[in-house]
Amino acid sequence: MPAVNKSAIVPYTPEQMYELVVDVDSYPEFLPWCSASRLLSRDETELCGELEVARIGIHQKFSTINRLYPFERIDLNLREGPFKKLHGGWRFTPLGDA
Repeated sequence: MPAVNKSAIVPYTPEQMYELVVDVDSYPEFLPWCSASRLLSRDETELCGELEVARIGIHQKFSTINRLYPFERIDLNLREGPFKKLHGGWRFTPLGDA
């Protein structure tokens, strides 16, 4: 199965990055490929979100179920969409003193 891994060092705390990622409704403001997004549901441990992707003539919609581990990680799995599988996650690791 194809895999994509990406890591980045950013000038933000794990808490700030976590809050950015769980703010699904704001994705179109800073993700150029995201034409629309909406929060479907959220509680203390889980978030469901839907994204519409529009880029280079491609327009698709998909939703994910995201298991929340506040300020540490988010694990995501496909809920509905054009893919056979979609598994992923975010890891928020502090580097030194902020």
